[in-house]
Amino acid sequence: MISKTKAIAALEELKGDSTGVIAATIEDCQKVIGEMEDDGWIPVSEKRPDFAQYLCVVLRPISGGSYVRELRVLWCDYDNKWGCEDLIVTHWMPLPDMPKEV
Repeated sequence: MISKTKAIAALEELKGDSTGVIAATIEDCQKVIGEMEDDGWIPVSEKRPDFAQYLCVVLRPISGGSYVRELRVLWCDYDNKWGCEDLIVTHWMPLPDMPKEV
């Protein structure tokens, strides 16, 4: 799936070669894409987080060279490493706030 940012950038490039109605239509498409609700997941390929703990989508290796997709809470350290050599982090999002009452 293409990210909103990449979709808008691709449309911007297309718009550069267009005029009139086509350019206006491309601009309308960019606006709609920009207003679409994100699901909150940030691809690692687009942005690395700051030093903190995050909810992550990971690929964990299993037998036969295959992977299983899992949710994990992981630390991203100062070197932008996840501290999990056997896992491949594909997406992350900030953890929700702690409950007010325990």
